[in-house]
Amino acid sequence: MKDRIELPDPQRRSLEVTANVIETTLGEMEILLRSEGKGLFTKKVEPCYTVEERSRMLGAIAAMQQANMEMILHLGLRSSHISEDRIVSARISHMWTVLCDSTSKGLKGFGGLHPTLARVVDDHVSELLELLKKIV
Repeated sequence: MKDRIELPDPQRRSLEVTANVIETTLGEMEILLRSEGKGLFTKKVEPCYTVEERSRMLGAIAAMQQANMEMILHLGLRSSHISEDRIVSARISHMWTVLCDSTSKGLKGFGGLHPTLARVVDDHVSELLELLKKIV
């Protein structure tokens, strides 16, 4: 391992952001390639890579993750620290806002819904809001 060097603060902070973006994006790509099209109900990913291509790409991702880690260590880049409760709270707040905007009242900007449909939509959204409260 190379000796750790000290960078000036502005450049160090910028490279910390770069390292985080690289780490996060590579992690997302790895999950995608390993899932082989197994998606969610709302997003279907169509696999298009051969087993060989997928294997080659995963090897390149692993090499890049290693190089990123070496850069972090060599340049003395620091990790950001955030408690999981802050992340969960932020995600819950985001989902709460999206759900509230998805009620029949929130959807009026897209045109009105028949009252029967509005009740169905509101029932689903209300159930999701109630379940969301239980996560906290």
